[in-house]
Amino acid sequence: MRGNQPPALLLSRARALTAEMVSLVKDLTEIESPSAHPAGVEAVARRIQPELAAAGLTVELLPVAGAGSILLASASTAPAPST
Repeated sequence: MRGNQPPALLLSRARALTAEMVSLVKDLTEIESPSAHPAGVEAVARRIQPELAAAGLTVELLPVAGAGSILLASASTAPAPST
């Protein structure tokens, strides 16, 4: 469901996902990932990748020599189906 939704509905959905969001933030903050640490940067990208894919985004990991991959996520630009 997309588009304009009442704020109360959005808040209700966000509250229902609180435990999942806290878990994701905990996972991410526990990954040692300074910019100069390729393995840590890669770990963060790989942890976020399935979350973005589950949200319907197209996700790619673009390798970078000597660094962690770049995570590229994009929404579909296909036109909405006609009704």
